[in-house]
Amino acid sequence: MSVIFVKDPQTGIDYSVNISGTEPTENEQQQINDFLISKRNQAPVAVQPPEPEEENKTAFMRGLERESLMKTNLLKVKQKRFLQIHLLAKCLAWILRQHKSSKKKCTGRVKKT
Repeated sequence: MSVIFVKDPQTGIDYSVNISGTEPTENEQQQINDFLISKRNQAPVAVQPPEPEEENKTAFMRGLERESLMKTNLLKVKQKRFLQIHLLAKCLAWILRQHKSSKKKCTGRVKKT
């Protein structure tokens, strides 16, 4: 008994098959053919074709799109930082106004010692 590898001509999938000699007999060949047919019917392989627009784009165009996306994300980060700094500046200005309004003027003289 020996093991041979049989490739399904339709799916391209390799299978290992046990046969009695070095070459399959007519009966074994028929069994192999039936086995391949049953495997094809058992679990059809769903192959997703690539999206046509991605397929037609050049690497240069895909790079430009990625760069554009990166710039958009960077702009969002910069806008967020600007808003944080702006809010911080408003808070500091409010604190300064509160400090100035509560500050008492000194009318007395300071004595030297």
